[in-house]
Amino acid sequence: MTAVRAFGIEAEAPPSWEARIFRLADGEPTLHAASFPLPLSDGEFGADATRRMRTDAAFVSVTEYRVDGKLTPRQGLFAAPQPRTLQRAAFSPNALLRGIVGQLGIQMFFTAAGRPFALYAVVGSSAALAVRVPEVNALLATLAIDSVS
Repeated sequence: MTAVRAFGIEAEAPPSWEARIFRLADGEPTLHAASFPLPLSDGEFGADATRRMRTDAAFVSVTEYRVDGKLTPRQGLFAAPQPRTLQRAAFSPNALLRGIVGQLGIQMFFTAAGRPFALYAVVGSSAALAVRVPEVNALLATLAIDSVS
Protein backbone atom coordinates (compact mmCIF):
# COMPACT_ATOMS: atom_id res chain seq x y z
CA MET A 1 0.00 0.00 0.00
CA THR A 2 1.06 3.55 -0.69
CA ALA A 3 0.54 5.81 2.33
CA VAL A 4 0.56 9.58 1.89
CA ARG A 5 0.29 12.40 4.40
CA ALA A 6 0.45 16.19 3.95
CA PHE A 7 -1.55 19.31 4.80
CA GLY A 8 -3.54 17.45 7.46
CA ILE A 9 -4.73 14.78 5.00
CA GLU A 10 -3.70 11.13 5.22
CA ALA A 11 -4.69 8.07 3.19
CA GLU A 12 -3.51 4.63 2.12
CA ALA A 13 -3.98 3.70 -1.51
CA PRO A 14 -4.81 0.10 -2.42
CA PRO A 15 -2.00 -2.17 -3.66
CA SER A 16 -0.65 -1.16 -7.09
CA TRP A 17 -2.30 2.30 -6.86
CA GLU A 18 -0.42 5.60 -6.83
CA ALA A 19 -1.28 8.47 -4.50
CA ARG A 20 -0.03 11.97 -3.84
CA ILE A 21 -1.11 15.05 -1.94
CA PHE A 22 -0.29 18.47 -3.34
CA ARG A 23 -1.30 22.09 -3.30
CA LEU A 24 -1.44 24.16 -6.47
CA ALA A 25 -0.35 27.80 -6.34
CA ASP A 26 -3.21 29.77 -4.76
CA GLY A 27 -5.08 26.48 -4.25
CA GLU A 28 -6.05 24.27 -1.38
CA PRO A 29 -4.75 20.77 -0.55
CA THR A 30 -5.73 17.94 -2.91
CA LEU A 31 -5.32 14.17 -2.75
CA HIS A 32 -5.08 12.24 -6.00
CA ALA A 33 -5.07 8.44 -6.12
CA ALA A 34 -5.35 6.17 -9.13
CA SER A 35 -4.98 2.57 -10.25
CA PHE A 36 -2.57 3.82 -12.94
CA PRO A 37 0.45 6.13 -13.01
CA LEU A 38 -0.58 9.68 -12.16
CA PRO A 39 0.65 12.56 -14.32
CA LEU A 40 3.36 14.61 -12.65
CA SER A 41 1.18 17.69 -12.71
CA ASP A 42 -2.57 17.99 -13.02
CA GLY A 43 -5.52 20.08 -11.94
CA GLU A 44 -7.35 19.49 -8.69
CA PHE A 45 -9.97 17.29 -10.34
CA GLY A 46 -7.52 15.31 -12.48
CA ALA A 47 -8.56 16.38 -15.97
CA ASP A 48 -5.29 15.09 -17.41
CA ALA A 49 -5.39 11.84 -15.43
CA THR A 50 -8.97 11.02 -16.40
CA ARG A 51 -8.24 11.85 -20.05
CA ARG A 52 -5.40 9.27 -20.00
CA MET A 53 -7.04 6.51 -17.97
CA ARG A 54 -7.95 3.14 -19.47
CA THR A 55 -11.35 1.50 -19.29
CA ASP A 56 -10.26 -0.80 -16.42
CA ALA A 57 -8.93 2.04 -14.24
CA ALA A 58 -10.12 4.29 -11.41
CA PHE A 59 -9.20 7.78 -10.23
CA VAL A 60 -10.02 9.64 -6.99
CA SER A 61 -9.63 13.29 -6.07
CA VAL A 62 -10.33 14.78 -2.67
CA THR A 63 -9.84 18.52 -2.79
CA GLU A 64 -10.37 21.14 -0.13
CA TYR A 65 -12.36 24.31 -0.69
CA ARG A 66 -11.45 27.68 0.77
CA VAL A 67 -13.79 28.93 3.47
CA ASP A 68 -15.05 32.44 2.78
CA GLY A 69 -18.21 34.51 3.16
CA LYS A 70 -20.03 32.32 0.63
CA LEU A 71 -18.91 28.91 1.91
CA THR A 72 -19.49 27.66 5.42
CA PRO A 73 -18.41 24.16 6.45
CA ARG A 74 -21.23 21.82 7.54
CA GLN A 75 -23.83 23.92 5.73
CA GLY A 76 -25.55 23.80 2.36
CA LEU A 77 -23.63 21.81 -0.22
CA PHE A 78 -21.02 20.89 2.43
CA ALA A 79 -23.49 19.68 5.11
CA ALA A 80 -22.77 15.97 4.59
CA PRO A 81 -20.21 14.10 6.69
CA GLN A 82 -17.13 12.49 5.16
CA PRO A 83 -18.15 9.56 2.91
CA ARG A 84 -16.64 6.19 3.73
CA THR A 85 -18.24 4.05 1.03
CA LEU A 86 -19.63 4.62 -2.43
CA GLN A 87 -22.24 2.51 -4.17
CA ARG A 88 -21.64 1.28 -7.73
CA ALA A 89 -25.13 2.45 -8.75
CA ALA A 90 -24.23 6.04 -7.81
CA PHE A 91 -21.62 6.30 -10.59
CA SER A 92 -22.97 8.05 -13.66
CA PRO A 93 -21.69 9.61 -16.90
CA ASN A 94 -23.65 12.72 -15.88
CA ALA A 95 -21.34 13.30 -12.88
CA LEU A 96 -18.18 13.68 -14.97
CA LEU A 97 -16.45 17.04 -15.05
CA ARG A 98 -15.35 16.23 -18.60
CA GLY A 99 -17.50 13.72 -20.46
CA ILE A 100 -15.41 10.86 -21.83
CA VAL A 101 -17.25 8.02 -23.53
CA GLY A 102 -17.61 5.00 -21.25
CA GLN A 103 -16.41 6.69 -18.04
CA LEU A 104 -18.63 6.95 -14.97
CA GLY A 105 -18.14 9.32 -12.07
CA ILE A 106 -19.46 10.56 -8.78
CA GLN A 107 -19.15 13.93 -7.05
CA MET A 108 -19.86 14.47 -3.37
CA PHE A 109 -19.29 17.45 -1.12
CA PHE A 110 -18.65 17.08 2.61
CA THR A 111 -17.07 18.55 5.71
CA ALA A 112 -14.45 16.73 7.79
CA ALA A 113 -12.70 18.19 10.83
CA GLY A 114 -14.35 21.53 10.06
CA ARG A 115 -12.84 21.61 6.54
CA PRO A 116 -14.98 21.56 3.34
CA PHE A 117 -14.05 19.10 0.58
CA ALA A 118 -15.20 17.67 -2.73
CA LEU A 119 -14.78 13.99 -3.52
CA TYR A 120 -14.60 13.16 -7.22
CA ALA A 121 -14.16 9.57 -8.34
CA VAL A 122 -14.07 8.19 -11.89
CA VAL A 123 -14.15 4.61 -13.15
CA GLY A 124 -13.12 3.88 -16.73
CA SER A 125 -16.15 1.76 -17.65
CA SER A 126 -19.19 0.01 -16.21
CA ALA A 127 -17.29 -3.29 -16.52
CA ALA A 128 -14.68 -1.95 -14.05
CA LEU A 129 -17.17 -0.95 -11.34
CA ALA A 130 -17.21 -4.34 -9.58
CA VAL A 131 -13.43 -4.31 -9.07
CA ARG A 132 -12.64 -0.61 -8.75
CA VAL A 133 -15.41 0.67 -6.45
CA PRO A 134 -14.32 -1.66 -3.60
CA GLU A 135 -10.76 -0.33 -4.08
CA VAL A 136 -12.04 3.25 -3.95
CA ASN A 137 -13.92 2.35 -0.76
CA ALA A 138 -10.74 0.86 0.73
CA LEU A 139 -9.00 4.18 0.10
CA LEU A 140 -11.90 6.15 1.61
CA ALA A 141 -11.85 3.92 4.70
CA THR A 142 -8.28 5.10 5.42
CA LEU A 143 -8.86 8.78 4.62
CA ALA A 144 -8.11 10.84 7.73
CA ILE A 145 -8.43 14.61 7.85
CA ASP A 146 -7.05 16.79 10.65
CA SER A 147 -8.57 20.11 11.66
CA VAL A 148 -5.60 22.12 10.39
CA SER A 149 -4.13 22.08 6.93
